[in-house]
Amino acid sequence: MTFNPLDLALIGLEAQSPWQSFHDYRHLLQTWQQVVEEKVVRHARPLYINQKILWVATSSSAWAQTLAFSRPVLIKELGDRLNVPLDHIHFSTAHWSRRQPSQQTHSSATTHPSFIAHSDFVISDVTNSQTISPQAAFERWSANMQSRSRFLSSCPCCQLPTPAGELERWSVCAYCMRQNWKKYSSQENALE
Repeated sequence: MTFNPLDLALIGLEAQSPWQSFHDYRHLLQTWQQVVEEKVVRHARPLYINQKILWVATSSSAWAQTLAFSRPVLIKELGDRLNVPLDHIHFSTAHWSRRQPSQQTHSSATTHPSFIAHSDFVISDVTNSQTISPQAAFERWSANMQSRSRFLSSCPCCQLPTPAGELERWSVCAYCMRQNWKKYSSQENALE
């Protein structure tokens, strides 16, 4: 028995009728990347074609609106290359969060200033929640919060433990920053 390279095996599978829709979708993705610019590829992803309508997920409503202006050009270029008649392209943010496996990265929470990596703190032993009293649950939660806060810097205003991202971004904790924004907006409203 000889071994075939994986790409040849996949091409053979795609040629079979049950895999035809996968082949068509892969061809759609390749054509999309050839027709649109690189920055559009990062913010818009074709989903499927149904009843001569191409459905495209966008990262934001602004991208959906921007791409809507180039709809006629995209319909012509994609229709010519796909050999599929396209009457319309529908842009929507509805399915953007459903990422493809190749595009999965760390969640956006990792970039939020309040994010604390799990490796930055230690969680005490977890016991069965049905056998623990409310007082014991609170004590365990309190111990976990104290364990987490050991590694955090203090906010210069309120002296509470604060994630490093908040201090880098605002120089204070998120609560103090919110209070500052409230004061600023109330002063601004008083001037009007």
